[in-house]
Amino acid sequence: MVKKVKTFFSKRAKIWDKIHKPCDFSTALKISLIPKNTQRKTVIDVGCGTGIMLPFLIARFKKVFACDISPEMVKIARKKYPLAEIYTIDFEKKHFFPHNFFDVVVMYNVFPHFSEPLSACSEAFTVLKNGGLLIIAHSLMRKEINRIHKKAGKEVEKDLLPDDNAFKIILSNSGFRNITIREKKDFIITAIKKYN
Repeated sequence: MVKKVKTFFSKRAKIWDKIHKPCDFSTALKISLIPKNTQRKTVIDVGCGTGIMLPFLIARFKKVFACDISPEMVKIARKKYPLAEIYTIDFEKKHFFPHNFFDVVVMYNVFPHFSEPLSACSEAFTVLKNGGLLIIAHSLMRKEINRIHKKAGKEVEKDLLPDDNAFKIILSNSGFRNITIREKKDFIITAIKKYN
């Protein structure tokens, strides 16, 4: 499944920015408005694609990292945003980043494409500092995301957002607490890494 998803996005890398117009950035803008403070210095954008989130994150954080499974997407993102450290990795499989390193992990428009969501969330928990924030967000509501994926092609037709209960189970089993799910015109989940 990972290979199919990688191929799907690699084939679309060159046209990705034409498909996703600036009007898709409303959720990105909300996420990026995390206040600058001493406790929120480092962020990683998991599944960064061509870097839709990166200008917003670069404006808010001192150190910005990003990763994507598609080398073609990463190549474009690196060219557009040299201030970010961007890597081609499978976040849910490879333990690439140090433990307790990030203040914030952002997963924007990527969650349904994880073949092992529990592994991805567990890795997010591992790389976050105690008190760190996980943000899972989509620019559209769950029903719309699932409808689009079902029609987008065989590679992603089964890449669907789970229901609230499944999300809570995945996140709590990964170790997260203070889980909030908000769905209005978009879809945003936040969760905190806490050791008690």
